[in-house]
Amino acid sequence: MKYDKKYDGNWQDENRRGFSHLTEEEQNELLEWIRLCIRPRKTPLLTRSSYGIKHIYQHDTSNYVTNAQFKDAMIISGYEPVDRSQLNHCYCLSKKSPSFDNRLRNPQWYSGGKYRRPEFNYREFKVVQGGGTE
Repeated sequence: MKYDKKYDGNWQDENRRGFSHLTEEEQNELLEWIRLCIRPRKTPLLTRSSYGIKHIYQHDTSNYVTNAQFKDAMIISGYEPVDRSQLNHCYCLSKKSPSFDNRLRNPQWYSGGKYRRPEFNYREFKVVQGGGTE
């Protein structure tokens, strides 16, 4: 899958290397993960930020991205930040997005101060009508 859109926001992050600095393969993987694992809603979800969501992405895929690259990818994917002036963007996202599925999280998975959840294959989620998953 090829994405022609390239976007490099002028963010205040310490690392200003934006989305276009990722390889085409890395861009496609990130955009595909957002498409499959994030769902929109009309009101802002202020309990999840770009910084936290990028860590979920990194865990799911083992791909490192900067906060700036993740913010660019969210905008390319159609998710406008609630407040662009904030370092960590919040978006209008559903709490029921597959990436936030609490069934994949459990306190017993915390070990030595690190969060270790079972392997999660985001491609195994089947998207159903209405934006949910089975």
